[in-house]
Amino acid sequence: MSTIDYIIKFLSIIIRATLYDLDEINRRIKLKKEVLIKNGETIFDLRAKLAIKKSNDQQNENDQQT
Repeated sequence: MSTIDYIIKFLSIIIRATLYDLDEINRRIKLKKEVLIKNGETIFDLRAKLAIKKSNDQQNENDQQT
């Protein structure tokens, strides 16, 4: 594979991950709109929670491997 192929593959992975995050945020907003408004949560709060969840999931995977 050439360098360009690696770059394209890398960018496509990032784009897929971002789209997955956006889909997850949209799903949560649609399902829990009233709860989100009542609790004062924003899209930024949800984005932060997703990042924390991913971090915890990665940490759990690392712990299981050791």
